[in-house]
Amino acid sequence: MRKVFLLTTCVAGSLSWLSTAAWATSEDTCYTSGSGASASYSGCGTNPTVSGATQTQGEVTRTTTTTVTTTIASHVSGILGGSGRSSRTAGMMETGVSAGDGSINQALWVSMGANTLSSTVSGAAYSGTMSNQTAGYDVMVNERTVVGVSVFRQGDTFQTDFNAGNLRGDSWWLVPYAGYDFGQGSTVDAMVGVAYASGKASRAAGNAEGHYDGYRTMVAVNGHHNWGLGNDLFLRGDVGLSGAYSRTNGYDETGTAARHVDASTSHLLQGKAGARLSYAWDRVEPYVSAYYAYDFVGDYVGDSGIAPGGSKDADEFQFYLGLDWYATDTESVGLEINRVVGRDRSEAMGLMMNGRLRF
Repeated sequence: MRKVFLLTTCVAGSLSWLSTAAWATSEDTCYTSGSGASASYSGCGTNPTVSGATQTQGEVTRTTTTTVTTTIASHVSGILGGSGRSSRTAGMMETGVSAGDGSINQALWVSMGANTLSSTVSGAAYSGTMSNQTAGYDVMVNERTVVGVSVFRQGDTFQTDFNAGNLRGDSWWLVPYAGYDFGQGSTVDAMVGVAYASGKASRAAGNAEGHYDGYRTMVAVNGHHNWGLGNDLFLRGDVGLSGAYSRTNGYDETGTAARHVDASTSHLLQGKAGARLSYAWDRVEPYVSAYYAYDFVGDYVGDSGIAPGGSKDADEFQFYLGLDWYATDTESVGLEINRVVGRDRSEAMGLMMNGRLRF
């Protein structure tokens, strides 16, 4: 019976408190000096933290979308023969990857882990942690097609230096997905997702705080091709396109520095390409993967330009290093670390554990 690769690193961003008003007008340029409660601002419209807030929310939306998309795309590709072990077991048959024992066509999978995000971009500095707990179910409806659904909770804790504040919040995502095997090592997958986010945020050194809520949506499609290199080495090429939209509803703060916080949105359209190399050694499969990602649409400091000290870096490199252990023909567990580099003055990394049971 075929064993499958499992990669589950789910991030569902909920930094919705970040955008505290509409963007500055196209004539405004946001200058900052100092940081935190001692920062001073000029030319920032009616809201001195709007530019940094908008960019930060956009960065979290991007991290969320990229990680969720990578999670499910790698998971589905593994089911359809995208891991070294499943490819070897299936023999990379020309007629497609078999689902194995016809009586074992369903699976449950879970994961838990955390990611850290940080930025030192002037006027948009922040740092924090996203923890997650995930559960999913899928079924092979025939030997070429898999359908499934995942749900996960995301807990966020962030320090927002740009507005002398912090955040604690939660997001709940529902993401149905499907994959199809064209045969000869080529597969495709697609997914849509929707989330509800809520939490409590403070700023101005605790002199203003409020409760927020909002929603997130995403859609993605990915293509993969697998090659057997010999000596139990396997290479998988991946390309993908994903989009996301995030909206946070307006709310009223309380405290000595309280004001009304307007509704805010963020947008993303990102393309990605890269490869995964794995070695199928008995019941253990180590792997490494690398991707280049580019934002065709994203949110940055400023409305029609870039604020002094800001950043409009639209690309990054994503690296993953992991190990999957197939304890039995129907059970597998895995451990993975990931890191994102190449984005101007911004960093992200994570550690994930996962498990899968086929029945």
